[in-house]
Amino acid sequence: MKKVLMTLLVLLSLTVTVSAYDKSINTPIYRVYNPASGEHLYTTAFGEALSLRDQHGWTIEGCPWYSPVHQTNVYRLYNPTIGEHLYTTDINEVNYLTSFMSGWLVDNNGYPSFWSGGSLPVYRLYSPSSGRHLLTSDENEYNVLPQHGWVQEGVALYGVPEKDLV
Repeated sequence: MKKVLMTLLVLLSLTVTVSAYDKSINTPIYRVYNPASGEHLYTTAFGEALSLRDQHGWTIEGCPWYSPVHQTNVYRLYNPTIGEHLYTTDINEVNYLTSFMSGWLVDNNGYPSFWSGGSLPVYRLYSPSSGRHLLTSDENEYNVLPQHGWVQEGVALYGVPEKDLV
């Protein structure tokens, strides 16, 4: 009986350990907004967020989620012609957009900008009128923006919510 109880305790502790996210190894994702262009940028580099704020007038909107360590790659593309960033976990989308003369370039030398994983859905929307994409972990924002012309594209990736960090 004692051996069964010890085995159950070990299994329970493993379950808690596996389901918890260590705050020291999960990276905050900062959401930064350019009021002049309407673009949002997502970065793990707080220095980049500060530079955009201090030198270019962007607004730091906070940290809506955390990136887990080395799970599903999230790539950041940039199109200087339209001044737009796009985030995707789909390598086929990366290859398709960068193979045509559409102006899309892969940021970060082709390495992932951060990773997808966790329990928090992060949705992607598209605005046909501006050509902009938006990521949001706020389900209300995702549901309200279609009333303003945005098209819902579904769950783009998953993040780690702050409440899951230990």
